Amino acid sequence: MSRSTANRWRGANGAYSLQSRTEAETIGQNLWNAYGNTASGTIPRPFGKVFVDGWDFDIESNNGNQYYPYLISALRSNFASDPGHMYYITGAPQCVIPEPNMASMIQNAKFDWLWVQFYNNAGCAQYYLGPRALAETVDKYSVNPHWGGIMLWAAGFSDDNTEADCTYAQNGKSILDTGSPCSQPNSESNSVPHTSTPTTVPFPSSTSVATGTVVSQWGQVSFPSAVVHYGY
Repeated sequence: MSRSTANRWRGANGAYSLQSRTEAETIGQNLWNAYGNTASGTIPRPFGKVFVDGWDFDIESNNGNQYYPYLISALRSNFASDPGHMYYITGAPQCVIPEPNMASMIQNAKFDWLWVQFYNNAGCAQYYLGPRALAETVDKYSVNPHWGGIMLWAAGFSDDNTEADCTYAQNGKSILDTGSPCSQPNSESNSVPHTSTPTTVPFPSSTSVATGTVVSQWGQVSFPSAVVHYGY
């Protein structure tokens, strides 16, 4: 039984690393045995007979990262054993170039998609786009052949950010479908006023979520900024 989900290998906090090619290949095989469509192996299966559709790598520590391509290769070597299902390898690198943590992985491993993150990148995460401003941004960039859509960092923040009974995610979906937000066309409540140049807001050490300004962790705003996602 398959479920449309991916097992995410990630962490902005905590200590984790790979120590060798052998360790990386062993972990890759164990991940397949635990979450792939296989009955082999003695690895515990947290989801039982349910298996995932892929693995997402959000690596935010540069420690032994040269071994991740071997882990990914070990995962991919098992995909052919289940030709009836499509499996994916995705990654979430940061915007900056050179990418400080995943550059060697991207250069030496095959990824199906890269979900470029913005929220802990100081040059990209200091402003908020309301629905009308988001519609203008989508209209501008959706003609790009690498356009991939809109991605939000947290569904919970989207659910809390409503205009005319539309959540931020629902506004984004409406913009993709119709070119316009589903909320009132002139409403920009709970947002920084849109100008031709993105408006920056300061980064206090802590702030109330109710204010609609910036909270401390990773520089995220209390309402989800839109990510212009390019798929490569």
